[in-house]
Amino acid sequence: MLGPTGEVKRIAALAFVYPRDKGWIVRAPDSKGGPEHFITGFIGPDSFRRAVEYGSEKYSGVLVLQHEP
Repeated sequence: MLGPTGEVKRIAALAFVYPRDKGWIVRAPDSKGGPEHFITGFIGPDSFRRAVEYGSEKYSGVLVLQHEP
């Protein structure tokens, strides 16, 4: 999300990072309270690092799991 001056704002939600097939998934609740979750996937040799970095930048906290929640 972008703030009024274009800066990136963190969403006050905990993101789950977990392995899936050949990469890692970042999953977090809808910031507007909807029933759906936001899901972003990363594949490739740096997928774990990129997923944690993305989750840390966008959300207020990250919890790394060994399986899908």
